[in-house]
Amino acid sequence: MVALAIACAAPAVAEPVQLTRAQMLATAHRALGAGAARQALVLAEAVLRVNPQDVTALVLKSRALRDLGRYDEAQEAAQAAWALAGTDGARYAAAMALAQALSSDGSRTMAQVWLRRAHEVAATDAQRTLAVQGYQYVKARNPWNYTFSFGVSPNSNLNNGSSADVVWVGGLPFVPVVYSGYTAQLSAGVSYRFSGENGAETYLGAQLFARVNWFDAASLAALGPTESQHDYDFVQALATLRHIRPVGATTLELSANAGRTWYGWTHFADVVNLKAEWRLPMGENDQIALFAEGRGQFFADPGKAPIYSGEAGARLRHDFSWGDRVEVTLAATGAMSNDAPREFVGGRARIDYDLGQPILGADLSFGLGAAYRSYPVSPFDPTGRRDWLLTASVEAALPNMAYMGFVPLISAEFEKNLSNVPAFQSQALRFGLGIKSQF
Repeated sequence: MVALAIACAAPAVAEPVQLTRAQMLATAHRALGAGAARQALVLAEAVLRVNPQDVTALVLKSRALRDLGRYDEAQEAAQAAWALAGTDGARYAAAMALAQALSSDGSRTMAQVWLRRAHEVAATDAQRTLAVQGYQYVKARNPWNYTFSFGVSPNSNLNNGSSADVVWVGGLPFVPVVYSGYTAQLSAGVSYRFSGENGAETYLGAQLFARVNWFDAASLAALGPTESQHDYDFVQALATLRHIRPVGATTLELSANAGRTWYGWTHFADVVNLKAEWRLPMGENDQIALFAEGRGQFFADPGKAPIYSGEAGARLRHDFSWGDRVEVTLAATGAMSNDAPREFVGGRARIDYDLGQPILGADLSFGLGAAYRSYPVSPFDPTGRRDWLLTASVEAALPNMAYMGFVPLISAEFEKNLSNVPAFQSQALRFGLGIKSQF
């Protein structure tokens, strides 16, 4: 028994009332729900005087302190509860309390981390849903946004080598070399959101993308004395700016980025990208997006003329009533340059389909794409060059193997380039293993 003096209904004297631990904790819980944080704190601390390692009392103390604006103390109590917790249920309660205290104190990024921990130890779907809702609530109020992805895959054509048996250059035959091995890709980004009037938001940030290759034994043996397996590595670093503005029921997004690329770990080019996208809802389950994008590429080699390319098109998305989603993209593309063989006109089409229900425990998505480019000038053919690029991909996310809201992602992609110029015929098959967030 734990004794605590509480006020009775009689106006004269408060009489001590004997409450069990369970009764005191239940009363503290009800007091928190009623907004009586001070009463809840008194009850929780009374229990802790008897047992300083009472996890439930520590969680209630943390929540009461948070409601009272004593955020540092609330975090300390929740951290102590997490350290002492012996069950997933206790860990869940401690993680949720710590996330609340951190978010209220302005540490929203760390709050998101602890909400992911709560999701990991949640015992029921209701608890997981509550953790996800809390995560989305905090994320929407966190001006900092972070993105990260990583994957490793076998790659049958690391150097995008021609699939032709023989390539004729200047009347002389050459046998194309195709290197194979493994590719690791990493993408990371950070941005800060500035909120404006009428729901407008502006994001300023930075992005890094890296693709690193490792050759298999046969490809290493085929390398020349001055070549390296990392000659085909690619790195890109960008400063980014994005502005999103609601326009009635529609959304207008303007973005720009600029940065530098490295090929084979040597400065290759500087790039500038501009993009505008207008998203329009079309009923409850449909959305169309109209977009236009321009790109300038300025090479480190002064002998190479800049390339200015762009595309414009539309993307249509439909959500089916049973949970599936389909997205179709159509775009016209083109490029201009003082280097005539780099100029082209063309177009691309792609369809992506996501299954709303898992199959054999996997969330599946599929993609098919086709692109056409016509180069009026080519040093290899007097009639010019015409390329068809065909792609097919499948991704399988494994939610049953999730950890802190991140799930393994298995992917496969086939790519084939058909061209009237054999030097530009190629094909590649890639398998990947990566991770993605569930929420």
